[in-house]
Amino acid sequence: MTGMKALSLCLAAGVVAACGSGDPTTGITLERVVAISDGDYLASTYADGVLPPADAGHRDLLTATSIIDGTHIATVNMRGSAFPPGSPDYDEYASVTLLRMDQATGAVTKIGDYPLRGVLPEGGAFDPTGEYFLATMFQGRVPQDPGPGIEIFRVGSDEEPGLTPVQRIPLPHGVHHVAVG
Repeated sequence: MTGMKALSLCLAAGVVAACGSGDPTTGITLERVVAISDGDYLASTYADGVLPPADAGHRDLLTATSIIDGTHIATVNMRGSAFPPGSPDYDEYASVTLLRMDQATGAVTKIGDYPLRGVLPEGGAFDPTGEYFLATMFQGRVPQDPGPGIEIFRVGSDEEPGLTPVQRIPLPHGVHHVAVG
């Protein structure tokens, strides 16, 4: 993945691993930082207060915005993955929702939902090129799941939008956040 200068991970045990150097905040402006609240489906840029993603879907934990062109937004969704099988709220998979933001109007449209195998996704980030999205997975559900780690997705083009899984990096139980610079 070209363009990556740093990768930092935050684990539940308080261990932080880092490699390389770089500033993941380089290039962020108020117009490009998007806040989507936890569970109440409101969204706004810090600059103008618009962006109602009416069809964004279920999200719980984190919103990341592409800092390259400011057009992609991704939410990492716990869904019902933390509930035990048999619970009415159970959902086998967590997910990532990819949305596109129109820079002129601030309108947000949903591109799609993409499954994450495991329980309790905790964070996500776009790489500096905007070509990849990384999502953290706290733990696996069953032995055949890939377990805790980072799922790397390739971000599609305007002609073929979406997320395509390209790699899973296994890590110890408890991965929370990822920052890419």
